[in-house]
This record gives sequence, C-alpha cells and structure tokens, in this order.
Amino acid sequence: MLGANLKRNGGANDLGIDFSGFWKLDPLSNNNIYLVGQCKNYSSTLGPAIIREFEGVMSRQNENDTVGILSCPNGFSAKAIETAMSSKYPLSLLTIRFNHNENSVKNINSLRVENKNTAKNDSGIIESFIWNRVAVKFFTDLVVTQKYTMNNTLDQYERNVSIIYKDKLLY
Repeated sequence: MLGANLKRNGGANDLGIDFSGFWKLDPLSNNNIYLVGQCKNYSSTLGPAIIREFEGVMSRQNENDTVGILSCPNGFSAKAIETAMSSKYPLSLLTIRFNHNENSVKNINSLRVENKNTAKNDSGIIESFIWNRVAVKFFTDLVVTQKYTMNNTLDQYERNVSIIYKDKLLY
C-alpha cells in the first residue's frame, strides 16, 4: 500500500489484524510507521461499532509507533467517522472502491501506484484516506487532496485522490 511493506495476517489467532507491516514515508529517515489494519468488505458503509471493535485491537498496540488502518469499499458513516476522530488511538480510515467483488484483503495487499496521476489499480480506486488527530504526528508532511480531471469522453469531471508526501506524489 503506497510503498508500505505489508504482510497479510489472518486465521483464528490473528488478534483482529488482517495486515501489518511498516511504512517508511521518508527513505532518508530511519523512522518507520508500524501499521496494523483490518479490511471490511461490507456492502454498506461501516458504522461506529466497527470502529469501537477496532479500538480493542489498537488497545494491544504501542500507541507511540503504531497506526491502525481500517479499510472498506463503501466508506464510513458520519457516526463512524466521528467515533474514529475522537478515538484516543491513532486511527486512519481508508476507502477503496473495488471494480469487482473480490476479497478486500487480497485487493489491499496488491495495491500499487500507477504511472498516470490517477488513483487506480487493477482492482480498485482509493476514494478517501483520513486520519484522526492522534495519528497526525505520524503523517507530518502527508497531504491527501482531490484532483479533478476532465473526462473528454463523458464531458464531465472525474474526481481522484492524490496522496503527496513532501512534494512527492505517492498516489
């Protein structure tokens, strides 16, 4: 994911973690951000109960070097976002819309940056990436913004997410 080195977890003893690994945003730094995450492939937006359950996972992590990522294809309800934003744990919410019905864990592990300036890959599109105030210290100099490009075929604008770190386009 965006240059992160992630491995897929899973099974009966995964402690609620679908993937984990490190994200080194700055190759010139020795700082790694440890990531743990869950992928929820629900057909509707995720509600606050899922966030609260994930806080249980985060309660077993080191808050000084770990960010929790909750990923889903259909976004988060307003209450879920409010719950995540007020959490005492460093949390990030990632919405990836998939082009076909496959397992979210498989898709998030295969995520890669395209050469074009769009947020697309073989299996999905990053639609949003937000984090709470506790996670801000991990994402200094990281900017997530919307990019609008004209689709000449449809004569309308397409909205894509751009993720930038220190003036370098990551996604």
